[in-house]
Amino acid sequence: MPFDSKEIFLFVALVPLLVFIGRKIRGKAAAPAKQEDNQQESYPSDLQRKIEKGYYSEGQTVLLAAFESDVEANIVRGLLIDNAIFAEIRDEAIGATRFSYSYAVGGVKLFVHERELNEARELLARHQEITQFDSADWQPKTCPQCGSDMLSYQKFHPVSALILFLGAPFVPLKAGRWVCLKCSHKWKE
Repeated sequence: MPFDSKEIFLFVALVPLLVFIGRKIRGKAAAPAKQEDNQQESYPSDLQRKIEKGYYSEGQTVLLAAFESDVEANIVRGLLIDNAIFAEIRDEAIGATRFSYSYAVGGVKLFVHERELNEARELLARHQEITQFDSADWQPKTCPQCGSDMLSYQKFHPVSALILFLGAPFVPLKAGRWVCLKCSHKWKE
């Protein structure tokens, strides 16, 4: 469907006018340099002082660790920054958008300055020690009747939903019981 000359005129004349008015109402966006300054101001004061004094101007960054996901890398980066160690993440976009490609590039990499490598390794070791899951102590809950681990916990009795459906005010009848999805056995603990 071709446009006629009136529609083209309205588009050419009115769209720039509306964009101009919108920018005046909202105000102009901050310059990119100011955004970088705001990002640096979010660092802790100890790290901010190091950056301002040029502590990181000499030397280079070295690889501290590679992670499977960008989430884990950002958690460790936050830990390092909170302890006044500047950390930089590389290949984050690949880890966030294409998880399977992350292995091809060696994971999401976390770099620190070579002067702070030993401190960063100690913090990373403490973090891994705290977050390590000990599966020997954990036992899955099982049904006492059939031994299945396919369980569901019912906080409220199913009759509560029926009462609500019939139009009565919600009266939560607490069930607090486990239900086996395999044999339908119900029990309380």
